[in-house]
Amino acid sequence: MTPHDVADPLNPLLVGETGVSGRIIGIRDNLLYVGSEAGVYVYEIGVRP
Repeated sequence: MTPHDVADPLNPLLVGETGVSGRIIGIRDNLLYVGSEAGVYVYEIGVRP
């Protein structure tokens, strides 16, 4: 088991419909930043991918 597999109740692991998994690293304006092993993804809050 690797450290990023451990559940963190304050920052849960997110698995999106696109198959990207990561943790929330920031929210600014209406943008949600999700960090994963592949990089940082930015999603508009309220907009489906």
